[in-house]
Amino acid sequence: MKRQNVSVTQIETGPVIHKCLSPDLEERIRKLEPVFGEVYHKSREEWLEGFQRDLNPDSEVRIWEAMASAYQGFLAKQALILPAKKEAFGLLVTAGRTEEETLARAKLRHLGSKEAKELLRLYAAALVKNKPPVSQN
Repeated sequence: MKRQNVSVTQIETGPVIHKCLSPDLEERIRKLEPVFGEVYHKSREEWLEGFQRDLNPDSEVRIWEAMASAYQGFLAKQALILPAKKEAFGLLVTAGRTEEETLARAKLRHLGSKEAKELLRLYAAALVKNKPPVSQN
C-alpha cells in the first residue's frame, strides 16, 4: 500500500461499525475530552461516534491516549498561546512514520523546530509505553 496525501475535503466519514463501545472504552474516551477540549471541539457523542467508526477502537484509543500523554507533558513544560496549542495538536494528529517525515509536512508558525521535535519525541515514547501486551499464544 502506498501512502499519499489527500485534502481534508476528500475525506469521507465511514460507517458506524460498532453500535456500542464497552463501558471501559467509553470511560477512557471521556478522559480524552478535557485534554483536547481547547483545540478539538467535539461533543461527547461525536467523540464516541468517531471511535465507533474505527475497525479497532481500542487500538485507536491507545493512540489518542499516547497523544494526550505527549500533549499534556509538552504543555506542562511551557506556556503556549492557543494557536501554538492548536499547532501542537495538529502535529500529533498528522504524525507520520518518522519525525523527519512529519516535520517536512508541517507548516510551523508558532512552534519552533526544537519544540516540535520534543513533542514528537514525547509522542513516540508514549506510543511505546501504550502498546498492548503481546499475546503469549
